[in-house]
Amino acid sequence: MGRRVAWWVPAVNGLMRPATRRARRGPGASFGALQERAAARSGVPEPADPRFLADLRVLHTEFLSVPELSFIGLASGRSELLRHLGNWLSVREYLRAQPQVAEVPVLRPVFVVGLPRTGTTLLHALLASVPGHRAARMWELLAPVPASAGQPHPGQPVRDAERLAKQAHLAAPSLRVIHPVDACA
Repeated sequence: MGRRVAWWVPAVNGLMRPATRRARRGPGASFGALQERAAARSGVPEPADPRFLADLRVLHTEFLSVPELSFIGLASGRSELLRHLGNWLSVREYLRAQPQVAEVPVLRPVFVVGLPRTGTTLLHALLASVPGHRAARMWELLAPVPASAGQPHPGQPVRDAERLAKQAHLAAPSLRVIHPVDACA
């Protein structure tokens, strides 16, 4: 099957170990910085729902408390938290500007959830292959707010998802075999 992780991953993690230790010392300041970046990135200065923020803060703090956390793990986790917080702000702003979207009925939705390595990806793909069914693409899940008509880079969400898939394959080459990642799948 090949290497589980790319040859450079342990080297980067080892080199950046001091930075990872420093990041663990101030989870409050670290979370505040994530909030500021999400607001700047989404263009929504208003803070997210306090309950959502409280839950995300718990996840952030617990994430930083993992003793085996590597630098790449830290960077990946922060990136995910930043994306979720930014998406939350963007979705709230979109629904505020387009309230009629919430009125569109979604008839008989199916949600596929489960633990890793339990067949959820296979089930999702199988359900998506049925004529008349629609499954969200990876890029849509990563950037759930539709592009505005005046957006300067309308294909950016797809390119961002493609870049994320490429990074995943570079860092973990065996991922192509055990869990294919494709921006448009």
